[in-house]
Amino acid sequence: MILKYFILLIALSYCATASAEAYPDEIKLPEIGDPSGNLLSPAQERRFGDAFLRFVRRSSQVIDDPELSEYIQDLGYRLVSHSDEPSRSFHFFLVQDPVINAFAGPNGNIGIHSGLLLMTQSESELSSVMAHEIAHVTQHHLFRQFDAAQRLNLPATAALLGAILLGSQNSDLGAAALAGVTAGSAQLQINFTRAHEKEADRVGIKTLAKAGYNPHSMPTFFEKLQSANRYSSGKEIPEFLRTHPVTLNRVADSKSRAAQYKYNQKPDPLEYYLMRVKLKISNTGDPHASLAHYKSALKQKRYLNKTAAEYGYALSLKNLKKYNQAREAIGRLLKDNPNQSHFWIALGEIEVAAGRPHKALLVFKKAFEKYPDSPPVVFHYASNLITAGQPLKARQILIKFVEYHTVAPEFIKLIGRASGLAGFSVEGHQYFGAYYFRIGAIKSAIKQIEIALKLPNLNFYESSRLESVLKIYKAVLKQEKEDRG
Repeated sequence: MILKYFILLIALSYCATASAEAYPDEIKLPEIGDPSGNLLSPAQERRFGDAFLRFVRRSSQVIDDPELSEYIQDLGYRLVSHSDEPSRSFHFFLVQDPVINAFAGPNGNIGIHSGLLLMTQSESELSSVMAHEIAHVTQHHLFRQFDAAQRLNLPATAALLGAILLGSQNSDLGAAALAGVTAGSAQLQINFTRAHEKEADRVGIKTLAKAGYNPHSMPTFFEKLQSANRYSSGKEIPEFLRTHPVTLNRVADSKSRAAQYKYNQKPDPLEYYLMRVKLKISNTGDPHASLAHYKSALKQKRYLNKTAAEYGYALSLKNLKKYNQAREAIGRLLKDNPNQSHFWIALGEIEVAAGRPHKALLVFKKAFEKYPDSPPVVFHYASNLITAGQPLKARQILIKFVEYHTVAPEFIKLIGRASGLAGFSVEGHQYFGAYYFRIGAIKSAIKQIEIALKLPNLNFYESSRLESVLKIYKAVLKQEKEDRG
């Protein structure tokens, strides 16, 4: 999906250059067309990545469920540890979108559509797509393309930028602008993309094999997508095939490369099936249909994993407010799998839904004692501590946790809530400001900092820190307004 985000990168480059006042210690971007320009510095790439993620959160529905987020992040880093850049920082996230697709953005931000996860039948298939996207990042394809674009003439670059600006108002105009790019420049982009896709396949397959996954899962998944849409019209082709063109030669080449590695078909972990079921249930608007599906699947033994089907049955019961039956179903799963954190979380959520907060708190406390480093468990435990009137304890647990863990925006929001209720008003507003900034709601972020600055008894250190944060937020908001015209 390189071309689409390469265009976005050009737009973001104007933001990064013009807002340099907010980051006086960083080097400005090289001018477009400057043959001596180098690739972006780490600081610039980080800024691109932050702006990109804010753009994604404003433009799409990022899934913030703690369990799903932790699963996709953990799987991503298991693959990264066997990549060409194992120490590089990445961020993996799920997007609520039935379209089968995935993408790699700047600074290691990799998005996986919910439709892709549900389409896969094994963790190896899911890992094959993620390994491919990781390869786009480790091979610096996005910024190599950006570097190549600097050698294009200015009108061609301006046409690409115009495609975004026009496309945001009218998709037909955007397409026309893209068509207006000079033939030579357009061909360069096509060739560059094809070369990148081939390289990402090669590097991704190597990562898969080193991580212990089946290296043949990549060409197999590509073939599955092609087969499912062989007789479909062009408009029905999965977005993944549109943004990652798969030809017969490419499939054959990936098969040949996969054959160079030892065949390894390791069993899929239970967590893959559990998270796939949880996502499927959350996407189903009819809990009655979900219950009927899992009840029938268990009776007829039609499932990818029996335990996951039983988990889906229990969650469906909870969604239908059949709490006693749901509690019994999860209890059976916990008896057979006492060390499965997802079942503890499910039991706690059942107690919350059943209106038994004290029972829920006991469940989450026990889970926290067993899994003190699990973000989903910590999130639920802290949230229930707040509900139980213990925000100070929740704040202590959360702040200690974030010292050693990278957390999602919802986690930051929860710290703000705990801090405010525990009497740390300035801190609460600052965390809420950070939350809103992370999700791209910059006006709301500014408002939170302005409220904090008006609070009484601010000391010099607090006011200076808040003023610095406010300056950055306002600079970014100003530049984003200018970029939108």
